[in-house]
Amino acid sequence: FHEPYLLVLAVVMLGLSVADALMTVKLMTDGADESNPLLAFVLNEHPRLFAVVKMALTGGGVVLLVALSRTRVFRVVRAGAFLPLLALAYLGLVVYEAWLVSKMP
Repeated sequence: FHEPYLLVLAVVMLGLSVADALMTVKLMTDGADESNPLLAFVLNEHPRLFAVVKMALTGGGVVLLVALSRTRVFRVVRAGAFLPLLALAYLGLVVYEAWLVSKMP
């Protein structure tokens, strides 16, 4: 079993991923570009699959980090230490996107 805080962080990351996807679509309808080349391709070629691919990529990464949370990276730090840092970075991205959406006409 893993520490309970990892479940909280995993759910937070998935929630932020949903918010990111919604705001990305909103921003793109007003002319913004997707900076992730894989997601840009999916969005342009298969727009209905965008949310599925985005959630699969985020969810897969979160599951991998939780599964390896006790593993030491470079024999220095546990992999689980990266999840809170990534959640904070993702929160920063979502706040930035929300600010961009608020500036839209």
